[in-house]
Amino acid sequence: MLQTNQRIVKDETEINTILGTKLINLLEAKAELNEIEKVKLHISEIDTITSILLKLSCR
Repeated sequence: MLQTNQRIVKDETEINTILGTKLINLLEAKAELNEIEKVKLHISEIDTITSILLKLSCR
C-alpha cells in the first residue's frame, strides 16, 4: 500500500515538473523579467513547503 502511494506521488511529481517547465517557458515568452522571477520564487517556496510537509507526514 505504501509503495503504491509512493509511486503515485512520484508520478504526480513528474507530471507537475513537466507542467511547471511548460509554464515557465510560456511565461518567459510573454511576461516581464521581474514577473518571471516572482513566479520562480513562489514555485521554489511551494516546493520547499511541500517537501517539508511530505517529510513530516512520513514520521
